[in-house]
Amino acid sequence: GAHKEAVRRFAFARLLQSKQMKFGDWVVHADSDEFVVFPDRSFEEVLSRASSSKADVVGGAWTDRVADQGVLAPIPDQDLWEAFPLNCAFRRKPKVVAYKLPRLVTDGAHAPLDSTAVFSKDVGIVYHFKWHAHVLERLKERIAVKKRPRQFGGRGKQGAAHLVEALRAYLVE
Repeated sequence: GAHKEAVRRFAFARLLQSKQMKFGDWVVHADSDEFVVFPDRSFEEVLSRASSSKADVVGGAWTDRVADQGVLAPIPDQDLWEAFPLNCAFRRKPKVVAYKLPRLVTDGAHAPLDSTAVFSKDVGIVYHFKWHAHVLERLKERIAVKKRPRQFGGRGKQGAAHLVEALRAYLVE
């Protein structure tokens, strides 16, 4: 939430100040439960093409991966693709996978913070491996954070807590 965003901005400020980063550099937002694929070209080529076309955001289309029959299976020691063989789309919005500084994005890098963003014509596939056996426990933790956000350094998100609770209840049923 707000605390994570403050930490990210502080880290960027320090990197900019020490000249380890500069405006115009690409930031790749890599979530641990996502795997981004560009079917036609490498990520490096996508960023190069985006830069030359004056784009400052590269997006991807969400594709959730689930186990057979939607079971919340354990995370395997081996091949995720075999354990979660089915594609499904729970979301229709694009997901930011890279953005050029000084562009800012929402927490989780789901979208640019304003409407002036120029998206690249190349769109990746964001394979999302969230729907596993531990998701219920993670949702319980998120409910706690969203119900008592100030304790965790954030703002009130009671509506979000109710949505997460409803999702958890649905999955338990």
